[in-house]
Amino acid sequence: MRRLVVIVALLTFALVGCFESPEGKYGGELYKITCSGCHADDLRGRYGPDIGSGSNAHLVLSNDQLIGVISVGPGAMPGFERKLDADQIESLVRYLRTVQNG
Repeated sequence: MRRLVVIVALLTFALVGCFESPEGKYGGELYKITCSGCHADDLRGRYGPDIGSGSNAHLVLSNDQLIGVISVGPGAMPGFERKLDADQIESLVRYLRTVQNG
């Protein structure tokens, strides 16, 4: 069952990525096209974990560690280092921190 969930999540990510390019996108707009397929629009989690306000996600990883997670991707999460530039990844971290602390 877990394998099926992972396959569906990866297919969802792949399909979302096919429809809209992340080029020139930052922050919340970039989150919606690269992350919301797994973490949901409200960051409450779908296939990926809850990373929103109240999740304590901001207490688990430093900003540098979060940049690494987004870049390389742990477990079933894809890495974005080849799809996003450093400024875009940093903008995702700023967006996440704003929502998490809000």
